Amino acid sequence: EQGSYSVGGSVVRDHRKFGDLTLREMLKFSSNIGFVKLGKELERDRYYRYLQSFGFGSKTGVDFPGEVGGLIRPSSRWFEIDLAAISFGQGISVTPIQMAAAIAVIANGGLLMEPYLVETVTDADHQVVQRRLPEVRRRVISEKTAAQVREMMIEVTEPGGTGARGAVPGFRVAGK
Repeated sequence: EQGSYSVGGSVVRDHRKFGDLTLREMLKFSSNIGFVKLGKELERDRYYRYLQSFGFGSKTGVDFPGEVGGLIRPSSRWFEIDLAAISFGQGISVTPIQMAAAIAVIANGGLLMEPYLVETVTDADHQVVQRRLPEVRRRVISEKTAAQVREMMIEVTEPGGTGARGAVPGFRVAGK
């Protein structure tokens, strides 16, 4: 769209002018317009269900007091611009632990895990009195899809990607 795209009476812009992009390129170059078009293809109810399956809009159950569930309005209350904004990462509120848990789905082969901050509790004699083990909440996406998205996220930190400054020599780093 060469940098701007009209949606619901508003204009969505990319940080530079792009022509046609693949999904891989949309992620690598962080194309708002590309993700707006993807959101339109998914449609609001389906997209809302995906957001919920990744844990957005509800508490994670992390072992730390005061957690909130973030905020996603029901898809029935979304306007066209809401779907557009949500598609490129605005229009909902999430907590850092929700974001970490959702991104971990990609790292964990498509599985949403129960997050926790304290793994082991010991007594004064250093004996373990409580140990927390990783626990799967649900499968969100297939292993194959998780692997494909992981590879695309790695390209974000490679030369030309919007997260290239996050690259660490000797390591494969994923980003968005």
